[in-house]
Amino acid sequence: MNKFFQSPFFIQEMYKNVHGTLSFIQNSYSIGFYVLFFTLIYISSFLIFLFRIPIRNSYKRKQKILGLKKKNFWKLIGWITLFFICLRSITFLFIEIYGTNDYKIDPIDNIVKSKLWEFIPLHFCRIILLFIAFSLITYKLNLVKYFAYLGFLAGVVATIIPGLYNYSGFDSWWYWDYILAHGYVVFMIILLWIIVNPKYTLKDTLISLSISLLIGIFMFLINLITYNVAIYIYPNDFEQRFKIVSNYWYLGINEYNEFQNLLGVLTKWPYSLLGWTLIGIILFIICIILSSFLSKVKIIRDANSRKLKFIFTKSKYWFFYKKSFNLKNKGI
Repeated sequence: MNKFFQSPFFIQEMYKNVHGTLSFIQNSYSIGFYVLFFTLIYISSFLIFLFRIPIRNSYKRKQKILGLKKKNFWKLIGWITLFFICLRSITFLFIEIYGTNDYKIDPIDNIVKSKLWEFIPLHFCRIILLFIAFSLITYKLNLVKYFAYLGFLAGVVATIIPGLYNYSGFDSWWYWDYILAHGYVVFMIILLWIIVNPKYTLKDTLISLSISLLIGIFMFLINLITYNVAIYIYPNDFEQRFKIVSNYWYLGINEYNEFQNLLGVLTKWPYSLLGWTLIGIILFIICIILSSFLSKVKIIRDANSRKLKFIFTKSKYWFFYKKSFNLKNKGI
């Protein structure tokens, strides 16, 4: 099999340009479609949120979706999601082992930086994808309240600050993997939130932040362990070390973390865990405030004219959330 993968036919015809030849930033097609794609994702997500009441009512009335019972439909979507997560890992491993190195060259220091470790899907949005798949497969859609804000914030940050290779442009497999995965995270979270309509509380916020912090500590330790293992195995070979020194959640050692200078000391090791935690808490607060404000705006169908109309009401979301601060309330 190795002979086939190394044959001229395979190299020239089947995978020579899997990595892509176009720049992400400098190529107009790459950056143009990127902006267009995520603009459509966010516009469609906003419209779904705006029309949330008609959509939710329509969903409740339906017994089946595309000919399947609701439970079976969501389970199928969950298994499809999990399938593509696994397929992505296999493809990633395959290309890292047999692919050429040109696309992995860092434009700043011209060092080949192969990220073999990334075939294990433990980056933030990849874990959110696993959470989505699990909640769908088990048909526990209400679990979305524990990872919705985490996933949405991660998707927005990943959109604004994309972590792509130098030549991860329009013709690159990495490009399409990146935009489809993060677009799916944002869109699916909004859709599930609208359908489930969870009563979000302070307790849910604390659970979400606690889960995020615990996983973050775990990723911090994994990054540190892989660094020490790589130093031991390849003491004088930086390129080989880069293959196995992980940078999950961008909590890795500075020289292996492309976002170490993003926010100064807050994103530098070893303060990055604390820095990202503080940033996450601030973004959480902003999201809750925005959710409270946006929940005032609704589109409903008039009972008499049957026409859709805008209405502005008091925020039930904020009322319930504020009420949850009283920890003595039943169920809080």
